[in-house]
Parts: sequence; structure tokens; C-alpha cells
Amino acid sequence: MRGLCRPWTLGLLGLLSALGSWLPSVTGGQEALRRADVGLLVSEIFHVLQCPERIGGTKELCDKCLPVSWLLSLVEDDGKDFISEDNYLKISTVLLYYIIHMRQLCSSNISSSSLSSSSSPDYSHCVRGLTALHSQEDEDFISANETESILQVINQNYQPQERPILKHKQCIDAAHLMKEAGVTDSRGLDSSSVPRLAAAIISHLRQGHCISRRNLPSPAFFTDYIFQSLNRTSDLHIMDLEQLLHKLGVGGGVAQSSDDRKRRSTTDPTQNQPDVCSQDLVKELRDWTQMCFSASELLDIFVLDPHSPISRDHFKHMCPAIIQQLLGDACYPTQSTDRAPPPTIIEKYGYSTVAVVLITVGSMLGICLIFFNSCKETYALILQLFFGLAVGTLSGDALLHLIPQVVQLMLALKPE
Repeated sequence: MRGLCRPWTLGLLGLLSALGSWLPSVTGGQEALRRADVGLLVSEIFHVLQCPERIGGTKELCDKCLPVSWLLSLVEDDGKDFISEDNYLKISTVLLYYIIHMRQLCSSNISSSSLSSSSSPDYSHCVRGLTALHSQEDEDFISANETESILQVINQNYQPQERPILKHKQCIDAAHLMKEAGVTDSRGLDSSSVPRLAAAIISHLRQGHCISRRNLPSPAFFTDYIFQSLNRTSDLHIMDLEQLLHKLGVGGGVAQSSDDRKRRSTTDPTQNQPDVCSQDLVKELRDWTQMCFSASELLDIFVLDPHSPISRDHFKHMCPAIIQQLLGDACYPTQSTDRAPPPTIIEKYGYSTVAVVLITVGSMLGICLIFFNSCKETYALILQLFFGLAVGTLSGDALLHLIPQVVQLMLALKPE
């Protein structure tokens, strides 16, 4: 009996050992990966991200994009078949960097010599590239907004493989990944924790998990909208700033005319250059320009706690959002809701009847002058009184209209 069970036991152990290379590790929480399967990992990730369609090239170009020999040179050769957890973190970091910059690193415009290992970015460069995705944020940390931007880039061409073993497909988002990577700072993950985030993203991609789409725009949308509405470049000039102040109703600058705009467009060499923003940004602008965001939604966009005070630094990041709301005329004024309701039909007829009665009674009082016709002196005094009232009324009305005009003229002529 023992002799019969022994072959089955050995076969089961061999099957479990073979599956161990593709199942998650129980201890480390990362994927257990053989050194010989690194190239297979890169091919699998590039396949689910549809590398040829994304770079506009061929599959052979995608296979040469990330040399496996150079990728293995980043990890220490300890003589073991399985890659250690630290080495897996390094490989995941470099792989995530290549995923984000796939069009630049794997484009068909790059010559074959530039794809060599000597010209490939090193590990420290990849870490700095991940923490500096948003120039307006801390370059030493990768924030939740930058993580959301990474997921948006991945989700453009991401086609997860169908796994019939999984009954319910799991979806991930930036908050889930930040929690999984162990974020403890409000600014996000520091450079030493970036590899854990990269490994978590690569592991979810290998398992075919879907990526939840964000229901709000990114914080960079507001700044991009302001620049796009002014001169459609990545820099502002003094005329653009004057135009911005004029639109907001602040500052003394005069809005630039269309002739000045056309003249500058013919003399400025940067105007003929291709727009730095892609069609994805134009589509995003079209989706969010007429959206009026509430205070709670703005806090959600910038990942702020609604129960905590807003610091000066946080308010500095929120200012472009407020300016964009003013420029886009997305929010209607709330003063119209405080206006009194219009008068009813009964009130209209009642007020008009009272007005007609008062005018009629006033005109009938003029008949009283007939009684003073016999007394010439009294009659003359009454007529002079009415003449004085008429002249005084007309003179006062003229002065009340002329004084504001004179004051405004003097203020306009006053030297600055």
C-alpha cells in the first residue's frame, strides 16, 4: 500500500511545485517568480496592455523594448531559481516605469541602438520618474492623485485576461493600492515605498483585476483648463495674465483683442508647435468644463478630509479649481433664488387703482385756486409757490444726474 501511494505523492508534490511559480507567495504577499520567467512576465504584462496598439508599432518592437538581460542585471544573482522579494520589487518598479512611458521608450521612432541596455534608464531614475509625475506636487512622494494618474494611463489599453477560476472579478483603485502599499504620510508614499506600490500594481495586472474608473477629474484638469483657455500652451505671458485678471474682474489690465492675439500667434514660434496636451486632455476638458463642483466634491478631488481644516498649502492647490469655475461660467449665481415672488393679479389691480385715485384727487385740488381768484395777492403767492416747486424739482433732478458724471470724469482723469 505504501508503495502505491508513494508515486501519487511525488506526482502531487511536483504539480504543486510547478504551480508555485505562478501562485502568490504566502509569506511575502508578492508573486513568486522564477528567474527564467522574467521575460515571460514582461511579455504577459505588455500583452494585456496591448503594447503594439499603444505605441503604433509591431510585437517585435515591443519584445525589444525592455531587454530581459538588462532587467536581470538590476537584481543580485544569489544562485537561486526564485527571485527574492527585494529583487521582485526592483523588477516591478522598472516595469511600471516602462508601462507609463511606453510610447516614449518603445516608439518606432527610436532606433535599435537606443534600445540597448546602455541607454536604458537605471533603477534610481525609474523611482524618481514615478514620484515626479505631477510637477505641482512633492517630488519626493507619490500621492494618491499620481497613483490615480498611473491607473488612468494603464486603463487606456488594458485588456485583462479572462480567468474562469475567479467567480467575482476584483477591481482596484488608487485608495486600495495606497492602503495595500502601507501609506502612513498624508503626502503619500516616499521613494522607499514606491517599489511596494509598483509590485502591487503588477500583481493585480497579472491576476486580471479590473481598474475602477474615477468619477471626478484629476487635480491637474483645472490648471490645464486655465492654460488652454488663455493661449493653448504650457506657459503664460504677461498679456495672458492681464486677460485672466480682466475675466475675473480684478486688476486694471485690459483684455487682449483678437487682432493682438492673431498678431502674436504669427510672431510667436511656440504657437506653431504641436500642442503639448494630447487628445485625451481635450476630451477631458469637454467632459468637465460645464460641471459645477460643490465644496465637498472639490475636497474629494484633492483628497482632503472634509472634517479637517484646509491649510494654506491645500488652498494653494485648490485655487486653480476655483479660477476654472469662474472662467467656465459653470456655476450660476445663487442670488436669483432670494428674489421676492412677483405680485399677484389682485395686488396689481389694487396698486394701480390706488395710484389713479391719488392722481385724480391731487388734480381736483387745483380747483381750490378758483376761490383765491378774488384775492390777487394770495393768488399770486400760490402761483409763485408752484413755480418755485417746479424749478426746484427740475434743478435738483438735473444736479443729481450731473454730479455722478462729473465725479466719474474726475476719477478717470486723475493721474495714477
